[in-house]
Amino acid sequence: MNLDLVVLNLNFTEKLHLINMDNAYGSVEYYAEHFSDWLADIQADTPDYGDNLIAGLKLALTDWKQYHQQQAAELERIEQKVNEEI
Repeated sequence: MNLDLVVLNLNFTEKLHLINMDNAYGSVEYYAEHFSDWLADIQADTPDYGDNLIAGLKLALTDWKQYHQQQAAELERIEQKVNEEI
């Protein structure tokens, strides 16, 4: 392994231990901590990790969007049924 990469990984590991994961849910600091955790996976010696991080984010966005579209369609169906039957 390249000595420069070892030093980078050691610095990353040290910084990772300093992260406080106790901030209030939903706060800017809470999300910054979680994004930092994800960004720590980006490694110079394994660039596919960063590529997979991006692809995984895009997949999650697509999946959640599809889920919410299906939920909205079901709410519309129920609303129509309520209006017809009640």
